[in-house]
Amino acid sequence: MGICKFCAQPAGFLRKQHKECLQKHTQAQEQIQLAIQEAYQQHKTAPQELETLRNSLNQRATSAFIDPSLQQDLIAKGVGRAIETALEDGLLSVDEEERIKALIAFFQLSQEILDKWGYYTRLMQAYILRQVMEGVLPQCLNLMGDPLPFVFQKGEKLIWVEQGVAYYETKTTSRYVGGSQGVSVRIMKGVYYRVGAFKGRRIQEDQLQYVDTGVLAITTKNLYFGGKVKSVRIPFAKLVSISPYEDGISVHKEGANAKPQVFYNGDSWFLYNLLTNIHNLG
Repeated sequence: MGICKFCAQPAGFLRKQHKECLQKHTQAQEQIQLAIQEAYQQHKTAPQELETLRNSLNQRATSAFIDPSLQQDLIAKGVGRAIETALEDGLLSVDEEERIKALIAFFQLSQEILDKWGYYTRLMQAYILRQVMEGVLPQCLNLMGDPLPFVFQKGEKLIWVEQGVAYYETKTTSRYVGGSQGVSVRIMKGVYYRVGAFKGRRIQEDQLQYVDTGVLAITTKNLYFGGKVKSVRIPFAKLVSISPYEDGISVHKEGANAKPQVFYNGDSWFLYNLLTNIHNLG
């Protein structure tokens, strides 16, 4: 006789759960997340309102066999839904930020638990973009937690860090097209004359070539990249253009021989908007 993993009661031959228990457990997970999102949407984030909400969530979790660890994860996911709701228009207002912070503080959600699903990072990105769009250059914490491989200039402040970014450079290569080996004509035994041979025309092509993978940092003055074999510093004052890709950005600095430099694996939407707004401030 099997025992239900939820209610610890007999579940039947070779069975590990009751269908009803599984359904209740699954539905409660969605309800807990939705309750957090609705508290945000309905502006019910005052301490007394959140205390009432917490009591309701505890009762729901207990009746649906949800342990405290899973309940905390579900609350974090609910806050994540609130963050996504706030960012539907691409911006985070002060009021939206305060309501989300109230939820995070009341339920004592750590940066670590929120960033299991990238919620803390999303919140920080939205905050930074709002500051920059308002003409303020904020100073951000290093979310990596590790020492950065850069020597910043005097008065320079760190704004954002991305790790695992692939760096590519544009290289010009040459090749010949339309060439021919010509035709060999026998003149006498052992003697041949070659006619019609030519190289063709030379063309040049720009190609992206992988250079290194490392850390991308954005400060109040420069864009930095640091990898095992390559380090780059690009002053914002010398940027001519910034282009977004699906999974990265390309920057082009001034100079007669300057070519686009491409950074992949970053949050392209955020990086493009951040760099563009910082550049405009300059």
